[in-house]
Amino acid sequence: MNGQRQSFPSPISGIITKLYIHEMDVLSYSSIIFEYEACHHSIIFKNLCGDCGIDLSQIKNTLLTSKHVNHVVPIEPSFSAIKITAEIAAKYDREERNYLLRKRKLHLLVDLDQTLVHTTNCVNHYPSSPDVVAFQLNIPISQTLYTKLRPGVKEFLTNLQSFYQFHIVTFGDRPYANAIAKLIDPDGNFFSDRILSRDECVSLTDKSANLNRLFPCGDS
Repeated sequence: MNGQRQSFPSPISGIITKLYIHEMDVLSYSSIIFEYEACHHSIIFKNLCGDCGIDLSQIKNTLLTSKHVNHVVPIEPSFSAIKITAEIAAKYDREERNYLLRKRKLHLLVDLDQTLVHTTNCVNHYPSSPDVVAFQLNIPISQTLYTKLRPGVKEFLTNLQSFYQFHIVTFGDRPYANAIAKLIDPDGNFFSDRILSRDECVSLTDKSANLNRLFPCGDS
């Protein structure tokens, strides 16, 4: 009014779907300014909605919170801070399933220790063994680990890559899993970000109990 900026708070958080006015337009009381709809908060990053930007931690006991915010899953085990609704997860699951069907591939879950690699903190065989790699982890305390790839690991993965999409499932913690994945697969050709570590597991005794972290819509 009179060239002054005026705010019109909305009773619900939402997204503008259609805008009817432009700068310098003359409005009447019956003018339709825009259309908007309630935000479903389909993508959430650390309690911030990726669609409307609202801080969901400030919303309590509302229909939108109970309907959407409580039904979210991590978009990837390695990106647990980014969560999506069950509906979006189902959409991604269908796309992934259709992609694998077109490629005629199955999922293959592989462990790290005693499967693809052997790792120890004992220095006895280093550096006398040329195929032993030393690296440092700083969590929770700094330590040097020594890892040897099982013979034929990269050939095994290469030969099966046309038949399977690989996932790492390990009870090693996230920094260790990332370090070993980079050692085996420095370019991300085999595993990409498909890594489930103990930091994301719901059970530390039964790996099959953690499959819903990889396949939130089911593993059938």
